[in-house]
Amino acid sequence: MSPFRLANDRSRTAERAAMLCCALLAALAAWLLLRFVGALLPGDAAPPTDAVPAGTAAITPARTSVARWHLFGNTPQAASGPSTTSLILRGTLADADPKAGIAVIADAGKGERSWRVGEEVSPGVRLARVYADRVVVTRDGSEETLTLPRDSDLRPAASPRGATAPGANARAGASATNASPGTTPAAQAVRAPNGLQAQVERLRQNPAELMKRVQVVPVLADGRLTGVRVSTGTDVVLLNQLGFQQGDVVTAVNGTPVDSIERGQQIMSSLGSASSVRVTVLRAGKPTEITVGLR
Repeated sequence: MSPFRLANDRSRTAERAAMLCCALLAALAAWLLLRFVGALLPGDAAPPTDAVPAGTAAITPARTSVARWHLFGNTPQAASGPSTTSLILRGTLADADPKAGIAVIADAGKGERSWRVGEEVSPGVRLARVYADRVVVTRDGSEETLTLPRDSDLRPAASPRGATAPGANARAGASATNASPGTTPAAQAVRAPNGLQAQVERLRQNPAELMKRVQVVPVLADGRLTGVRVSTGTDVVLLNQLGFQQGDVVTAVNGTPVDSIERGQQIMSSLGSASSVRVTVLRAGKPTEITVGLR
């Protein structure tokens, strides 16, 4: 092999490693997305932490305004039939007032994006109300319901010996290796190029750039945050180039579960001094670990 071709191969490998790090950071930027969503709504839209309607699970107060949003358990206003459209509900950010929420909806022809109540999701279809596990849209004067898919496929395959103790309600976003004792994660190691630390810092300060290329959607299971689902943004081939697959769910970074706003902030803060990034993803219920050396 000629030195010129070898140099090109090394250059492509370094470029892919840098892109991989960018994609991983995009998953972490989901937490910044959640923080930005609060700023999209009027200042009086978010209810105080003590305003919990009947039937709604209380949320532990936190220092971030996102904690004032009820992620599950709003009382429905009226019944509506299932939707016959091709739209797919990917995620919700539900307020105590169903008309103040935000939904992430996928359209086969246009990809997926977030919508506020009142916006036209597709021709003739408008978002009317947002609940934790479903949304209501209107079409031709009639109401239809889009429901979140069950996330039973997000848990690692059960151990053949039976495994989980009754009543053991561990946080679903914990490391996949802990969640499934009988499953060994597949591993992938990548060596990042020199100077990546500076690039990581730049991209960490510019999450909007990351999210244009790779979109991430918060995932709930059993009323708990389990991670973030990775999907394509404007760069439709990026996921395949990086080894990700559509629908991969990032559950942990460097062993830290992606299961709360505080965890996300902790992960973001630790990147500056980290010598490597180890990301655990669930793919069709099976854990996969991707490790990137930063130094």
